[in-house]
This record gives sequence, structure tokens and C-alpha cells, in this order.
Amino acid sequence: MKKKIIILASALLVAILAVLIVILSLPSATEKCEKWMQNSANNTTFVKTAFEVTDKGEKVFAYSESVEIIEGNAEITKSTSRLNPSYEFSTISESSFVEGINREDLLNFAFDKKYFEESSLKKDVFTATVIGDCLDEFLGSEAFNVSGNAQATLSFENEMLKGAVITFSLQSGKQVTVTVECEY
Repeated sequence: MKKKIIILASALLVAILAVLIVILSLPSATEKCEKWMQNSANNTTFVKTAFEVTDKGEKVFAYSESVEIIEGNAEITKSTSRLNPSYEFSTISESSFVEGINREDLLNFAFDKKYFEESSLKKDVFTATVIGDCLDEFLGSEAFNVSGNAQATLSFENEMLKGAVITFSLQSGKQVTVTVECEY
């Protein structure tokens, strides 16, 4: 009887170790997303990024940039809207054509684990609390005067980015929402 218990316990221990080895060898959520982002950048034909700033629920600033890739070149449309002295939105738009665009510059989210307080990947949706001091690195952008942490949700389809929403507060108390839409 004692031998059977020892054999069963040993077999159970081996099974647990085998499961742990398999689990530990699987890529993490951040590693999968990093790979998917690179795949997305290499295959995207259209990316629209928008920043919207609100103050106490009222929109005070908006910026959008649309990049359409045509045979390795890009048509870029930028639009900036802000409140004028009459408290009306004035919008300035401009378009340009860039030859030989680097696609990796279009989608440069970084998925280093140290940027996240917590993160998960469920059904191709990556959600994370981005540490405020790491937001610039995660977004691959210039400095924001962030207050607290940011919330990020990135949706993938067929291992490519479909869309993203990142929200955070500025030290001034204003709220920022960054959205990204992609087409392939």
C-alpha cells in the first residue's frame, strides 16, 4: 500500500512538473503582443491615431493623423482642433505625401513587462494598467505630464492590431484619450 502511494505521489509530481514546464515555455501576453505589433506594422495599409483632451468633460483639443500606405509610400493627413478665443473649435488640416515610409514608426507600442502594473491577454484583447512614468516608453512618443497610471486596451484580430484605446490624466487635471485604428 505504501509503495502505491509513493508511486502515485511520484507520478503526480512528474505530471505537475511537466505542466509547469509547458506553461513556463509558453510566450507571455506581452511577448505575444510585441510579436503581433511587429506583424501589424509590417502589414498595415492604413493607421489613424487620434488624441483628444477634455477638461471637466468638455473637449478642448483634438489631433488626428491618418496614414494611408500606397506602394511603400504614404499619404499623411493631419488635423488639429482647438478652442479659439470665441470658445469655438477651429481646425487646421494639412496633407502630405512621403516616399519610402518606415512602417515600424507607425505602430511603435512597446510591451516590456516593466511598463505595466498589471496586464492580461484574453480573447485577443490586451488590457493593462500602464505605470504613469512608463507611458511615454509604452506609447513610443514624447513626454506627457501624466498624473497617475494609464489604462490601455488593445484589440487584435488574426494576430494584428485592430484598434487601441489608452486613457490617462494630465497633471493639469485634463483627461486624454488616445485611439488607434488600423486596416490591412
